[in-house]
Amino acid sequence: MAEEQNKLAAFELAKQKAVQEQQGTEQKLQMREESIFEHKALIESKSLQWFEEENKRISHVIEQLQRALRLRKLEEELAAKKRDIAVILDKRGQVAAVIDEKNALAANTERVKKVDGLMQVMNEQKIEETPAITFGINKLEVIREKINEFEKLRTYNEQFAAAISYVEPLLTSAHVPVSELKEQALARPESFTSSDMDFFLERLRTVLKSTRRDEPGVLEKALTGLYKRQNSLWRRGAKLKSAEAYIEDSKRAFQGVKKAVCDELVKQQAHYLELDRKWQADLERKQQELEALEQQCGELAVAIDIPSDIEGAIRERKAEQAALEKTKLPMNRPRSRLPNLKRNVKLKRPRWKNKKPERLKSSRKWKRCKKVCR
Repeated sequence: MAEEQNKLAAFELAKQKAVQEQQGTEQKLQMREESIFEHKALIESKSLQWFEEENKRISHVIEQLQRALRLRKLEEELAAKKRDIAVILDKRGQVAAVIDEKNALAANTERVKKVDGLMQVMNEQKIEETPAITFGINKLEVIREKINEFEKLRTYNEQFAAAISYVEPLLTSAHVPVSELKEQALARPESFTSSDMDFFLERLRTVLKSTRRDEPGVLEKALTGLYKRQNSLWRRGAKLKSAEAYIEDSKRAFQGVKKAVCDELVKQQAHYLELDRKWQADLERKQQELEALEQQCGELAVAIDIPSDIEGAIRERKAEQAALEKTKLPMNRPRSRLPNLKRNVKLKRPRWKNKKPERLKSSRKWKRCKKVCR
């Protein structure tokens, strides 16, 4: 009993499904008929020439929008090129200022008179000490030491000469043979340091200020010491050049250092000149690209108002053109579409009317179900 009820429910469900399929098919047919009527009304109101003119108009607008899009991109590139040119001009201005500064420094360096001035230029311009500069500075140091030594020996010689001229008359008045003392003092040359000479002169001053200055033995010893030390000074001085010679050597060494510093400034200037040539080449290339872009922009004149969203406007016009083409398509065959649609839509009988369930062919409920379905 329950199985038969289930079978009956299945038949009812199949019947409802078949009815729904029939209704859906009828709705599709109605929609196709309405579409045909709309096309017919449009065709009756618009001619084929109108569709062609409208399509040309939209194509022209799309072309203008595409030109406007290209023009906008070119204008962006143009603005970027102008910014690049401004940067290059600024850098060239900076390089030109540095080159002028180097020229002025080279001229000022020629007028520098002291090593300290050259060292200041080197520090300010970040010039590294080259072998030529190092050699010149070391040579100047040696010459300075020699000049200092020469001046010191000359000062000692003046002091010893004054002391000898003071002591000799004292011994001569005491009938002491000064010449013999000098020969004895110079018979065996000795060398004395600067500190020994300073100490000797200080003791001599003390003796000459005391009462012992009248003792011949003390004066003889003092004069002998003066002769020996003066001779030492002369022998040391003989190894040195004259002060004038050292001054000339110092001038030549200083000019060597100055030339080496100026050479480094010239190298720096050459570096910046090379940079300027590079920027000049970049500037010429950018200007050529700028002129080409300006020419392209001039050739892309647009005859319509340019919207803010050009790409969106292009999409809208293309969609409008596609809709126009879709509407134009059935113009030459509007009356033949309805019969075709009707042939394509086949109203089928529900499956339950054409096929009997195998298990219910002989049952009374099948007969009752068949009667209900009819």
